Amino acid sequence: KVQVIYRGLLSSVLGIFDGGTVSTNGTWQPSPEIGMLGGVLPLLTQSVQFRFVATSGTPRIDDVYLDPMKSG
Repeated sequence: KVQVIYRGLLSSVLGIFDGGTVSTNGTWQPSPEIGMLGGVLPLLTQSVQFRFVATSGTPRIDDVYLDPMKSG
């Protein structure tokens, strides 16, 4: 399960977006893209945090890539 947490000044939480659940079949493969509110940040966002929660098994995260030029 992936959550995107939007933080404002003094690390206050402005919102949490449910990015959905990514399923695996036991072999390595890139996961699908996860959107971030259509590229629009909540007003006064200072930082963004990603939370990955295992719902079963013992998954491992190799890399996370955030495309800074992607919009929408």
